[in-house]
Amino acid sequence: MPSSSLFCDSALLTQVSGLVCDEHNNMYACNFGTPTASIIKIDTTGKAAPLTQQYDDRNFVSMVYLDDFLYVTGFNNCVYKVEIHTGELTTFVTLPQNGTNGLTYSDGALYVVCMDGMHTGNVYKIDMDGEYSVFISEDSLAGTQYNIITTDKHGDFYITDEGNNSVVKYDKKGKLMNPTLIIGEHQSIVINKHNIYLTNYLVNKISKYDMEGTLIKDEFAKGGLTFAGGGMTVDNHNNFYFSLEGVNGAGAGNVSIRKIAY
Repeated sequence: MPSSSLFCDSALLTQVSGLVCDEHNNMYACNFGTPTASIIKIDTTGKAAPLTQQYDDRNFVSMVYLDDFLYVTGFNNCVYKVEIHTGELTTFVTLPQNGTNGLTYSDGALYVVCMDGMHTGNVYKIDMDGEYSVFISEDSLAGTQYNIITTDKHGDFYITDEGNNSVVKYDKKGKLMNPTLIIGEHQSIVINKHNIYLTNYLVNKISKYDMEGTLIKDEFAKGGLTFAGGGMTVDNHNNFYFSLEGVNGAGAGNVSIRKIAY
């Protein structure tokens, strides 16, 4: 297991469900909503500060960073837009289904997984002007409970499917390529260069795979939240960051951010 070091330890990190970096290597963390949902900014020295106010009417799950803005799913029917310099939060788009969950960006559009009633709804494509369309219909999904979505350099999509305990792969047009690329109880997924990193849904660890789904390291790191997504990201220097639960488990607070330097 690669050696990790403590990067950020702050009482502001209560239930981290997503991490992203901007071009200056500042980091942003989603607090899912225990006790309240918020976005926390972590600078390059590891100092944490609130970016947004706290919300008790939504649960932040995942986000992407684009040109001074964060786009954040609220686990309702909204994707929000947060200005990183002011923390101002506005509604970017309201979708017809509840459970906005996993979110990624590819080729000029956002893609969001919806979980209507804790079962998977559609996967939507959202243009940057806020117009949306169904990208993958729930009638054609390979699984029953899609969670977090990401994309590779070719524009193919990878989605964790809690219902079937697998990672499902689609091409850039939304055509199913492999319903069981990786088998296992995984929640969050990150792709960096030629590897896939997955948080295990039941135990607090991160596993590393190659792009064909072959396991490279069963416990790449001890960490990655096991509830409501998972905190993993890579900065512009290829350093790997991940969240680590406190001793009392998911949702109990005292989450830290650890770093693996390359």
